[in-house]
Amino acid sequence: MNILVLVKQTPDTESKIKLNSDNTAIETGDLKYIINPYDEYAIEEAIKLSEKFAESKVTLVCLGNAAMKETTDTLRKGLAMGATDAVLIDAAGMNTACPFLTANALYQNVSQIKYDIILAGMKAVDDDYASVPTLLAGMLNIPVINAVVKLTVSPDQKNAECEREGETGREVSLTNLPAIFSAQKGLNEPRYPSLKGIMAAKKKEIINKKAEAVSPKIKIVKLSTPPPRPSGKIIKGDFPNNVKELASLLRSEAKVI
Repeated sequence: MNILVLVKQTPDTESKIKLNSDNTAIETGDLKYIINPYDEYAIEEAIKLSEKFAESKVTLVCLGNAAMKETTDTLRKGLAMGATDAVLIDAAGMNTACPFLTANALYQNVSQIKYDIILAGMKAVDDDYASVPTLLAGMLNIPVINAVVKLTVSPDQKNAECEREGETGREVSLTNLPAIFSAQKGLNEPRYPSLKGIMAAKKKEIINKKAEAVSPKIKIVKLSTPPPRPSGKIIKGDFPNNVKELASLLRSEAKVI
C-alpha cells in the first residue's frame, strides 16, 4: 500500500505571535516551529496502516520554504516516527496563506506519485482553514472524508470504512480507494520517535520538488490579535460575605445570573 501524508510546519502553540507593521502577516523571525499537531495523527495512522499491510510505503509531502531548517526538521521528525520517504515542495516566494495555492502546489506533485490513500490533518493550527484536503481531493477527482476518528481499510485495500465527527454525533462512511482522509483528534495517539528512528532519519534523503505559481484566490487584507483578557478578580473575606460578593459580581458584571 502506498500512503501519502500531507504535513505542514506551524508555529509552536506556545509561541507569542507578533504581526508585521501593516498587519498583513506574522513576523516569523523569532518563532519556533513544530509539526502541525493534527498532521501527527495522520502520520501515526499512516504508520499503523503500513505495519498492518505488508510492503507498504509511507511518503511525507510538505509544502514549505526549502531554505528554512525548520521545514526539513518537520519532515525528519515524521521520518523518525517511522515514515519511509519525504518530499519537500519549495514554496519560497509563494503565497501559502491561500489554501487554493497550497492545494494546487500539492496537486502538481502528488498527481505524479503513486498512492492508495492520502492522509492529512483536519486543519492547521495556524490558519485554521481546514480546506486543503477537500480542495486537493477535488483536483485529484477522488473522494474525501474529513474529521476522521476511526479508519479501517479492507483486506483487499479497495475500500475503507471510517467514523467521522459530525455536528450531531459520529457518522460511519464507506468509500472506495484511493481517497483522502483528514485526521481529527482522537484518531490515535501519536508515538514518540525512538533514538534509532531519530538517527536513521538524519541519514535519509529528502526529495526536493518545485511547483508552478498560480494566481491566488484570496488576499489577506488585515490580521489582528485577540483583544487582551481583562484581569481576574480575587474575592477576599470570609464566608458567607465572600459568597454574597461573588453572587453580586456574577449578576452585575459577568451577567450570568
